[in-house]
Amino acid sequence: MKKDIILCAENLQKHFGLDAGFFAKKNKQVYAVNGVSFEIERGKTYGLVGESGCGKTTTARLLVKMYDADSGKIYFNPQEKTEPIEVANLDKKALSAYREKV
Repeated sequence: MKKDIILCAENLQKHFGLDAGFFAKKNKQVYAVNGVSFEIERGKTYGLVGESGCGKTTTARLLVKMYDADSGKIYFNPQEKTEPIEVANLDKKALSAYREKV
């Protein structure tokens, strides 16, 4: 991860199981986010745009760890001179501070 990148998502995936009743096929899933990757540069503003139901809200919830990703990683680099932190490894206090910044 380059030093000018403040947030990096790598191959994020989040799937939700469907429970459509007794006669429904078992193990059917909705792929809300499937293989999303991006980098956000320090000091820049970005927008996440797409059609209804395309995974924008799920992606945002993954970024602030309201949902746990099925796979993929999110890295946060709060200062240029520090090493990136993997968001999945943050404890409760550090996660709260991260959410305030993101």
